[in-house]
Amino acid sequence: MKINFNKYAPASNLSRFIQSYFVISTGVYCKDQTATNNLPLAKDSNQFLKNHPQGSVDLMFTLRGEGVKIITADDKSNQYNDIFILAQQEGKFELKFSEDLFIVGVVFYGESFKKLFNFPLQELSNSGLVVSDELNESYGEIHAQLQQSLTEHEIVGRLNEFFNRQLSQIDFSFTKFDQLIEHIRLTNGQLQIDQIAELSNLSTRTLQRRMKEVIGVSPKSYSSIMRFKQVMNLLNSSTTTDWQDILFNCGYYDQAHFIKDFKKYTGHTPKSFLNDDSSLSDFFASQHN
Repeated sequence: MKINFNKYAPASNLSRFIQSYFVISTGVYCKDQTATNNLPLAKDSNQFLKNHPQGSVDLMFTLRGEGVKIITADDKSNQYNDIFILAQQEGKFELKFSEDLFIVGVVFYGESFKKLFNFPLQELSNSGLVVSDELNESYGEIHAQLQQSLTEHEIVGRLNEFFNRQLSQIDFSFTKFDQLIEHIRLTNGQLQIDQIAELSNLSTRTLQRRMKEVIGVSPKSYSSIMRFKQVMNLLNSSTTTDWQDILFNCGYYDQAHFIKDFKKYTGHTPKSFLNDDSSLSDFFASQHN
């Protein structure tokens, strides 16, 4: 089965809230040749594709096909279709796409998703949720508009218009706590928990509770995911692999902790990961078009 992945930047005024848009298509819907970051994969239709935690919450619209099957790190399996969210993942997970699928994703930063959607992210971590019936009618309308779009660039334009309207109707100003979460992300998770607590002016226990309410995971887990995401970014952007440089630049204290995280987030040792098919992880680590 042929699978195409394309990633796009949001409008500049949305870039603080939305990391990227992406389009995944299989079978007869692999026909848009307008994008430049196209990663065709020849896959057995029964094969799952591996991915690592991204530290984001994704809103997905299924435009054609039967959606996505996801196996999380604890081996729980669920099928998601229509309009659904993929919440924070804290370990490796795998996805299988239905044949003749066309799906559009909106990748929200951890600190911004909660402002638009009031879902219990703490309960949804390491899972997903079909939200078609939980959203207001405007999401059904944009879903229908996306289904009628002829090209992926038209899809991106409609998403930009839609989320600009959504943001104009709510208070999207960043609180100090939102800025703290953003700071953890922008520093690639290299702040210590006591530093985060000090910056937040909260006790460690209150900090834990607030972080789980806002993004679905603890500050320690989120920092670890952000640190490992930087590892994947470095692997993706370099033609050579110097593990010692990666350990140093990403703030790992020793090789043992690095290997432990690598196994947790990919299911592989660093060496075996390079020999495995990591195309999906590469795609999400790559820059958008």
